[in-house]
Amino acid sequence: MTADLNAFIAADPADVARQQENLPPGPLHGLVVAVKDIIDALPYATTGGVLGWSRRPEADAEVVARLRAAGAVIAGKTHTNQFAYGIDGENPALGPARNPHDPTLLTGGSSSGSAAAVGAGLVDAALGTDTSGSLRVPAAWCGVWAIRPTTGSIPSAGVLPLAPSFDVVGPLARDLDTLAAVWQVIAADAAPLAPRAPDGLRVRVLEEGVTGCTPEVTAAVEAFIAALAGAGAQVERDTASTYLARAQAQHGGVQLPEASRSLRGILGDRLDVLAPDIRDRVLAGEQHTDAEYAAALEGVTALRGEVVAALGETDLLLVPCAPMGPVPPSTPAVDVDGGPRTVREALLSRSVLFSQVGCPVLAWPLLGPGGAPVAGVQLAGAPGADRRLLEQALGLARAI
Repeated sequence: MTADLNAFIAADPADVARQQENLPPGPLHGLVVAVKDIIDALPYATTGGVLGWSRRPEADAEVVARLRAAGAVIAGKTHTNQFAYGIDGENPALGPARNPHDPTLLTGGSSSGSAAAVGAGLVDAALGTDTSGSLRVPAAWCGVWAIRPTTGSIPSAGVLPLAPSFDVVGPLARDLDTLAAVWQVIAADAAPLAPRAPDGLRVRVLEEGVTGCTPEVTAAVEAFIAALAGAGAQVERDTASTYLARAQAQHGGVQLPEASRSLRGILGDRLDVLAPDIRDRVLAGEQHTDAEYAAALEGVTALRGEVVAALGETDLLLVPCAPMGPVPPSTPAVDVDGGPRTVREALLSRSVLFSQVGCPVLAWPLLGPGGAPVAGVQLAGAPGADRRLLEQALGLARAI
């Protein structure tokens, strides 16, 4: 374990050794996997990254049980924003997770320790969760691969909820082949994946997501788009849609009240264990009326229908994972989208659309000199087309 990254909350070398002595045969035989600390994994308590609260599970979460049955070794529990309610990887009680490529920078969150552990080579893969970008942002900032599966496709038993309309468990990994193998196990999809050649692959770039990024991110994303075209993909630039802006405007109307209900259900009146910003969000969510929540859900449903229709006319939608690269802890604002934005606002601006659509999304890392992460792109497929998305990505990775 690399202590200065603050990636692990709990790890037991003796338990890891015991697992390695008794590994069942399977597709993940010997693969070392870390688990985000909102997911139950014996023998560890689940703390949600919170001091002053924990639960001692009686069994592994179903996703963890599937990993063990496939021969994986569970290495420990990883750092997270408190109860996964954050996008930056900061945690006032535990300190921030540190970026494996530059410990002065953040990992992104909330699957912060999982991304850091994979990016540092401490584990082969990790489990995280994604409500509003919590797999995709840290994957991009730590230079690793991740997939947000179709909402509802992965078992959630034994996983602390945040906003159930958007929550999903997914893997991060050091490479695409490992990512695909872990996804197959947790999704109970045993058929071999067949990489699809990119010739004729239709990719629609949502221009509103590319516009307003930092120059470094823009350059990396444009180089990736050019590589897609060079590999035979049919690239279309969508300059008219406003999906991202609409999604960001309505996201809190669903997430805030749902998160408030979830955290009240977990904590009751013990909001004192939460960081002030998260406590404020819980209280704000409780001010949403049932009518306001219903209206926000209607907006999400309408937008989902439009984006699913768009995905019926193309194979993949492309959006950057974030408009900027990793930043130092406690950064007050970043200059993107034409002005100063809080880090949280900037990061959510590219990610929440696909949370609302509920479709599978691959986070593809874009690396600079020496392998340092510069940016990441999201490749989104139609809901339920997780297998096809991975097969398309495997074909692209062999071609570019």
